Amino acid sequence: MTLTGAGPAQALDTVRYWNSSSNPLIVRDDAGVSQGRGYGTWRVAHTSNGLRSLGNGHLKDDRPTGASVYIHMRTQTNSSLCVSNPVFSCSGDNWGTTDYGDSNRTNSDRWITISQLSQRVNDTASAARGRFQVCEDRRLSPDRCTGSTVTTGDTF
Repeated sequence: MTLTGAGPAQALDTVRYWNSSSNPLIVRDDAGVSQGRGYGTWRVAHTSNGLRSLGNGHLKDDRPTGASVYIHMRTQTNSSLCVSNPVFSCSGDNWGTTDYGDSNRTNSDRWITISQLSQRVNDTASAARGRFQVCEDRRLSPDRCTGSTVTTGDTF
C-alpha cells in the first residue's frame, strides 16, 4: 500500500491526487508485462445525495486486444463501526472500508477520463480517504489488480 498526498488533514472539497501521469498505477500480467495504467483525483464533498467520496481518474489499456481494465475505488472512514461491526473491513489504524465500487471497463489504448465514482461516507465518521487500484478484468479467474494507493485522510 502506498500513501499519497502527504501532509496534514484538510477540510471538505480538498482535491487529493492518487498517482500521476508520470507515475501511474500499472497493472501487470504474470510475466510482468503492463496491461493497463491509471491515475486521478479524490475528494469528500456535500452533494444532493449527502456526504460523498468522489473519485475521478484517467485510464488506459496497454493491451487493447486483451482483457479490459478498470479503476477500483474504496472509501475508508475512521468510523467506530470498523471496530465493532465485522461487515466492515478494518486496517490496524482503524480505517474501515464503508463503500467500494468499480469504474466502467475500457479497452482504449488512449487515455480516457473516468468521471465521478461516487460513494457514501459513513455518518458516524469524522474523516475519510480514498483507496485506489487499477485492475484487469480476467475471465474465469480473479481479476488482477495493482497494489493500493491511498490518499491523505480528510476531516470534516
